[in-house]
Parts: sequence; structure tokens; C-alpha cells
Amino acid sequence: MLEDFGLIFVKYISDTFQARRTELARRLGDLADDYFLHDANAALLARELEDRDYYTEANVFRVPEPARW
Repeated sequence: MLEDFGLIFVKYISDTFQARRTELARRLGDLADDYFLHDANAALLARELEDRDYYTEANVFRVPEPARW
């Protein structure tokens, strides 16, 4: 029973991480947004989306790639 709560927590942090990541991808590509990333290519965008600060500023756990749901 207790291990079920662990899985629920992992799913929750994975979902909130993915929602933040989706939001960041949109904002980094939006010319009118303060987060706009000038001259971004796919590699630069991928690196930027891994920056922990973007997640911690929104109180979201950054989930490493192998641990993502």
C-alpha cells in the first residue's frame, strides 16, 4: 500500500515537469515572451529545456531523462 503512494508521487512530479517543459518550449519560441531564445536551433533549445533553474523557479522538480514517466 505504501509503495503505491511512491508511484503516485513519481507520476505527479513527472506530469508537473512535463507540463512546465511544454510551457517553456512554447515560451522560448514566442517572440513576444520575455523567455524568447534568439537564434535557437533544436540543439540549443534541448539544452535550455534541461536547465534546472527554469523548473525550480516554478517550484517544479526537474526530472532527469531516465526517470521520466
